[in-house]
Amino acid sequence: MDDYLTWLNDSENGLMKERIINGLQIKVKYLPPDYLSLKDKSSRNTDSLKDYYSHSLSFLLSINPEQVNQKDIVYREVNDYSDYKARIYQLSFRLDELISVEIENMKITPVLTSFENVYGIKQGRDIIVVFTPSDENQAKMIASGNIDFIFNDEIFKTGISHFQFIRSDIENAPAIDFSNKQM
Repeated sequence: MDDYLTWLNDSENGLMKERIINGLQIKVKYLPPDYLSLKDKSSRNTDSLKDYYSHSLSFLLSINPEQVNQKDIVYREVNDYSDYKARIYQLSFRLDELISVEIENMKITPVLTSFENVYGIKQGRDIIVVFTPSDENQAKMIASGNIDFIFNDEIFKTGISHFQFIRSDIENAPAIDFSNKQM
């Protein structure tokens, strides 16, 4: 598992992209079906888990301060409690309006965005983003095309960021041998 995570986090392998904008580090990591199957603690067998996850695209969007020892990003440019409430609302309920993927000129919006609220334990935030096809055409696109992950950041005002994922990099993700794993 450690070797797999090291491989997944190596930007040279093409599944993790990063930008530094206005003092924020924005990372997007593609989460392969094998990795999600390994992380899933359900009682389903491995084959059904891999099949389940292979019909969607999952990403981890991480937003962190560029410098260490800075305050929690949730408080960035927040002046009062009203601003704070608006920020938490945006992060909790509006991210699906600000994130999309484009595959062969077809725009797909997420079916799930899950904002991690860590209550100040760390400076940054992680957001799980999941896309599933709504029809047969989108299913074919998800399975074959290059992916442009688009984050239109109206929350921290970093603008529109594009993170390009090449299909061959996704297909080159190593398979996990589940034969000796207890799930």
